[in-house]
Amino acid sequence: QGIMDRIPARQKAHMVQPQVVQGKLYEGCGFLPDPGEVVFQDFTVGQTYEKTVTLTNVSRSFNVFKVQALPAKIMDCIEVRNIPQSLMSAGLSTKVTIVFTPKENVDIDTHLPFLAKTGPFTIPVKCRMKRTVIDLSTKHIVFDSVVVAETAKQTLVIKNDGALATKVSVQGDVLNAIRMTHTIPDGTATKPVLSIRPSDKLNGLFVPAFGSLSLTFIFTPNEPCSMETSIFLAFDAASNIDDQVVFLSGTAVDVPIFVEKNQQMDFQCIYDGTLYRDKFSVRNTTKSSVNIRPEVPALLRGMIEFV
Repeated sequence: QGIMDRIPARQKAHMVQPQVVQGKLYEGCGFLPDPGEVVFQDFTVGQTYEKTVTLTNVSRSFNVFKVQALPAKIMDCIEVRNIPQSLMSAGLSTKVTIVFTPKENVDIDTHLPFLAKTGPFTIPVKCRMKRTVIDLSTKHIVFDSVVVAETAKQTLVIKNDGALATKVSVQGDVLNAIRMTHTIPDGTATKPVLSIRPSDKLNGLFVPAFGSLSLTFIFTPNEPCSMETSIFLAFDAASNIDDQVVFLSGTAVDVPIFVEKNQQMDFQCIYDGTLYRDKFSVRNTTKSSVNIRPEVPALLRGMIEFV
């Protein structure tokens, strides 16, 4: 065993002494740190951060501590600063400053060693690099029973709860779906059945740190149809986020209110002053009730009524 390896052991043997007060041996931790754990969150390489820790003598008598040699893996990025104290009475406190200057973008979990007259103690330290933390508002976008020629919209919110911004690209089968078109009712042009906003750029969309990005999906069918597709959200490699998948489905139905069977009422030969009746059924294909109001053509007003 080398000389340098034997120095900490010699220091401990020289400094640590049993503390006996009123005939009772104190065996607990000599100093209590506040906070109990030091966390450097969302650090940037090259910057310097400082945290202050209060150490309180919680033993039953006089006590003192010394900072021990730091582990080799953190010696070049963590420093402990304190003004050496003489013997401290029970209940007294002092402060130490922990200085962190990250040299590389990696997490650190370590313990800073101290040696008191009552024995060794440590202060836990955690250093966390910036991360991207993605949360999607939904994994399923559903356009249910959209009436032909009407427009429905759904919004997907990509939320970043982390301190590291990222970029996302929209990929997958949805790129084929947005190319599908329907002819508008007057037959003069075609329009996309599904579109995405913003539409000018689906690659490299920016998701800010502690912010969000909204994608709006617009379903505008001009004929009855059904659609099922998937949306792949591919994130920037630097954010170390797995691709996310969102499923989209849509159904377009014809006009929901229609007259069943007879589309024409034919009273054939009629006589003036005679009452004639016919009936027809109006059907509603939606899941909710709908109010309708039949209108009599101007030419037949006063001769026909709906009851």
